[in-house]
Amino acid sequence: DTIYLGGGTPSVLNPDQIHNILEMLRKNFTFDMKTELTIEINTGTINKDVFKHYISMDIKRLSIGVQSFSDNELRFLGRIHTAHEAINTIEHARLSGYDNINIDLIYALPGQSLTAWENTLKISNRFAPEHVSAYNLSIEQGTPFYTMLKNGQLTAPSQNKEADFFHWLFVICHNFPDCLKVAVSILNIRQKVTVFNPLIPGENCYYPRLLRMSVCIILCFL
Repeated sequence: DTIYLGGGTPSVLNPDQIHNILEMLRKNFTFDMKTELTIEINTGTINKDVFKHYISMDIKRLSIGVQSFSDNELRFLGRIHTAHEAINTIEHARLSGYDNINIDLIYALPGQSLTAWENTLKISNRFAPEHVSAYNLSIEQGTPFYTMLKNGQLTAPSQNKEADFFHWLFVICHNFPDCLKVAVSILNIRQKVTVFNPLIPGENCYYPRLLRMSVCIILCFL
């Protein structure tokens, strides 16, 4: 039913390499016209011309790793793209004909304000994405953020603060009509809870639903 190219950054591969992967899958599995093909892309590794190649390969859905529309937050996260580049990527995808786009966002960053989170959500809403995936930042042992946390170089938000960000997503959705059309996936890593909330009949993506059933093909890239 679905093929998901990601996580990692499959968009670092050129179109010929992506094509070869898909041809290998088609030779070994049976797909029909309803099979949903998704590729995860990092806005810092792609140019506008690649979208026409994805469309020719019948990649129907894009998952765009925006994370934030704040340059300060992107720098903190170590992302290689800017907010302006993320906006350009989404615009080029729409102009290329994509009508099934997911935007990945991260919330509850150390030092992040609800105002900044609201701004990211408002910008996301401007593009009327068919799906939004929102994840709270999880600081794991062995990572640079964990070391910074232990050294007192950053302060993680409290669980109450995380709940505020979690709640604010729904507040924004109910105040901006376009956002009500979005199917929202929210992963609360601390509480190990994933919420799939399809709000458009016929427009929710197959991937989250099938992920729970463990019957989709997921190719991960380092």
